[in-house]
Amino acid sequence: MNIKMLQTADADNYKAILDLTASVNREYADKYSVEYHSYVGIKRGYHPWHACFNRIVWINELIDSGYNGWIFYLDADAYIYGQDVDVRDVIASANGKPAIFGPGGDKGIAWDVNDGVFLINTADERVRELMKLWLDSFMATSDEALKNAPNWEDVPSDQPRLHQILAGRPSLLNAIHLADRSMFNDYKASFIRQALRGHGFTMEERISMVARDIGSLKPASA
Repeated sequence: MNIKMLQTADADNYKAILDLTASVNREYADKYSVEYHSYVGIKRGYHPWHACFNRIVWINELIDSGYNGWIFYLDADAYIYGQDVDVRDVIASANGKPAIFGPGGDKGIAWDVNDGVFLINTADERVRELMKLWLDSFMATSDEALKNAPNWEDVPSDQPRLHQILAGRPSLLNAIHLADRSMFNDYKASFIRQALRGHGFTMEERISMVARDIGSLKPASA
């Protein structure tokens, strides 16, 4: 099973935390024969927060290049805490679903997924359709609108666009296996932890949390 792990960040605000998480994520990737790739910069846009769209552009670039394996995407502030959890076992536990996401909010809305960490099988037609629709949504935002969007959500960010697509297309939503929050997308998760901005921590606090956790893993991974 071919798996590419992707991480990305802008060069101004999130590179420092990416430098931390990349170290432990690379170790994990080497351990489980996963290809690790990172990208620093903005694939389309003008302001640092526009790096949130990198995942959309990058994944579609890989699909267009002919890649038909799994993509393991982690935000810059996400890191693999459960170093002994084999990602292939996680994929196998998804009951054949070609996409795995964690929950977003706590209201149990099916389409409310968190796109800070996810696994997708680009060989699946539904996944390719979902990724293309996500790109179409982003590309419908003009360059002029992006230039005039210096602040977060001046134009819709990546996750609301994904939610809108999933909410209107049950067939694509049905392709998603929802992982438990205790495993994905939480700063106390057992497998993949994420120092989320939405938890109210400052960037300095988030970096400190990540550094402390990663430091605790070093003896086990040495």
